[in-house]
Amino acid sequence: DKHRVNTIHASPAIKKASAITAASHHKKGVAVTPVLVASSTQKNHSHGPSRSKKEPRKQIAGQSRYWTTEEHKLFLEALKIYGHKDLRAISNFVGTRNMTQVRTHTQKYFMKLMREAKRRQESEGQDA
Repeated sequence: DKHRVNTIHASPAIKKASAITAASHHKKGVAVTPVLVASSTQKNHSHGPSRSKKEPRKQIAGQSRYWTTEEHKLFLEALKIYGHKDLRAISNFVGTRNMTQVRTHTQKYFMKLMREAKRRQESEGQDA
């Protein structure tokens, strides 16, 4: 059978690519029938629960919300080696934390450093 059905999502880039594919198949003697389906970006009109709602992430067994002293020491060592931007390398170096956890720990760490520097500066100003 020379008929083939292509499923096309309703985005202009995909429609254009499909048209090019259909034209090339037509030259080869294969009929292509495009079929449009609802794109994932279109609104869900069903009355059931939406799939876009995220379930809360479950904590990995044995992993604390708080960073241990050992994890923090490894974090500081990795900061010196890789800098504050290479989250993946820091995460791999620490070994027990993912990139998101490293990012938030880095943010909190630098905020703490800024807060301490500000307090030091304010206390030095009062001593004079």
